[in-house]
Amino acid sequence: MDIITKLSLHSLFLTEVQAHLIISIMRIFILAILSALFFSAVAQVDTKEITFEDIGRHGKFAEIQYPEIQNLSDGKHYVQSSGSRILKYEWETGEFSSVMFSLDQLSGPSNGSIDGFEFSADNALLLITTNRERIYRHSFLADYHVYDFESGSSIHLTENGKIQLAGFSPEGKHVSYVRNNNLFVFDLENRKETQITYDGEFNKIINGAPDWVYEEEFRFSKAYAWSPNGRYIAFYRTDESRVREFTFNRYGDLYPDYLRYKYPKAGEMNSLVSIHVFDLEKGRIREMDTGTEEDQYIPRIKWTKTPGLLAISRLNRLQNRFDLILADAATGIGEIILTETNEKFITEPTDDKVIFLDDGQHFLFFSELDGYYHYYLHDMSGKPVRQVTRGEWDVIEFLGLDESTGTLYYSSHEESSIRSAVYSISLGSQGKRKISDKPGWNTALFSPGFDHFLLKHTAVKNPETVSLHRRNGKLVNVLHENIDLKMAAMEYGLPQKELISILTPDGVELNAYMYKPKNFNPEHRYPVMMFGYGGPESQEVRDEWGTSSWHYLLLQKGYV
Repeated sequence: MDIITKLSLHSLFLTEVQAHLIISIMRIFILAILSALFFSAVAQVDTKEITFEDIGRHGKFAEIQYPEIQNLSDGKHYVQSSGSRILKYEWETGEFSSVMFSLDQLSGPSNGSIDGFEFSADNALLLITTNRERIYRHSFLADYHVYDFESGSSIHLTENGKIQLAGFSPEGKHVSYVRNNNLFVFDLENRKETQITYDGEFNKIINGAPDWVYEEEFRFSKAYAWSPNGRYIAFYRTDESRVREFTFNRYGDLYPDYLRYKYPKAGEMNSLVSIHVFDLEKGRIREMDTGTEEDQYIPRIKWTKTPGLLAISRLNRLQNRFDLILADAATGIGEIILTETNEKFITEPTDDKVIFLDDGQHFLFFSELDGYYHYYLHDMSGKPVRQVTRGEWDVIEFLGLDESTGTLYYSSHEESSIRSAVYSISLGSQGKRKISDKPGWNTALFSPGFDHFLLKHTAVKNPETVSLHRRNGKLVNVLHENIDLKMAAMEYGLPQKELISILTPDGVELNAYMYKPKNFNPEHRYPVMMFGYGGPESQEVRDEWGTSSWHYLLLQKGYV
């Protein structure tokens, strides 16, 4: 029995907080030893052989990702789900605080584990997702429960069958969701369901959820949004009638069946997508003006800080023209305030392409206007104010905006096209500061007041590590370090990834990485397995840990 297991058993006789502290200290100690031994051990010949069971059944070489977190409204804690429980942690120390919720507190059926959760704005209510049933890559049906912390009671929302995309209204008085391609609202106080749309039909009309194209290519599955004041719900209505069907065998049970779904191949007709707004006070639906063109995309909708003003992103099918439309929820009238064009291609808009500031007067816009992806500040008429980030490198990810100090947090390729570093800069484009301190691939998660942040780091020599830091960058605690994977890498002698570049005949330099089998002899010829993915907005080559576990097995068989 290893010392970690012994400590875990001993923790039964300690408080959870005490046990967590002891285990964290021992893990840091063991990690220090492993770091010193790891790469010397790789060269040893007497390492274990990789088996199919190691890969498929035991997940021996899986890099464990730190669980997603959600901030609590007190600004002092964050939470994570762990099996059937939701655990609370302190932002000040990163230490475990308490068990906030357990599935056995629900009154309705709740088999299995917590598949997702959402708090109401005041943290008084908790929306729990269980028993997920997959539809496409991201979408799913599930059971949903609402738990009231004050009364200890719960509401089972899915007594009549599983639903999709349940979520709280801003004030926490309602839960909205999609059932059978129609949008509904449930009043939590009166326990009354209101149906908003009635024309939903499989493989024909979808309300409040995207079709396959939008979910897969524009990377979102929730196709509705509450206005900040809780009066309106904006939603997508997708008409798939003209899209041809794709059919294939679906295996799983003793006898396979057929799955039919709407799938437009290149050059074929897409769905007709329109944006509508439901007014809860007046009980009516109004369509928003998105233009007369039918063969286009609407990759995002987002409410501005102005009550009743909806932002609609519009993209032509060639994806070289982007329009930002502001539409009045009461009248449906829309106005184009910003247009972006590119001779070749405009990246698929994400949630962070347009970020509206709390002052109600400005928004940040993500654009390749100067040849690199950067953020620009605009006023609400669409007029540019200034370029916030600047340089011959791309911003990779929006990480946060502290409006109290006017500070933007982001990650970028400034140091290298295969590395990511975290930076902060003022909206006045001054005082840029690097936050991450280790080369490799970095990203960050911030506390509500931006006083603390979790730094996620990985590199060729290190699996994912998560550390807690104060605003000034000072290290507080190491929360996650993939010790089991490092031990397995040492035990099996996994080779190290080599980052290289390849020059094409027409002079283009391509990033690549290579693995060589143990005891590699440059004088010998080896079979080579090439792996590549050429999809847009995808980066396979990074200064980060590992590759597919199946590749490790091929390396053992003598492949490069």
